[in-house]
Amino acid sequence: SSFFPEAMKETIEHAEEVATHIRALGHIPKLNIKLAVHGGPLSLKDALSEALMFEQQALDAYKDLLPSVKGDGPLEEFIRRQIATEGEHVAEITNLLR
Repeated sequence: SSFFPEAMKETIEHAEEVATHIRALGHIPKLNIKLAVHGGPLSLKDALSEALMFEQQALDAYKDLLPSVKGDGPLEEFIRRQIATEGEHVAEITNLLR
């Protein structure tokens, strides 16, 4: 029952960490979210399937970003931690869907 509230809290924490790194690089973070979620009630399975889709997209985005931060130790370490975290999330949700 705490899965979704905890996931939302963690999403906000990740966004704040990413914004901090962007500011440290001398840039201003921009928010560009393109989400397509279904309206109305969802079954637990459907909600978990959507959560899995978002987690997989986050994992893929971090993996795509990794090569571009090579050589920036702190940023590279942050991205590697995010890849590990998102990989764990994908595995957890996949197990819940079984």
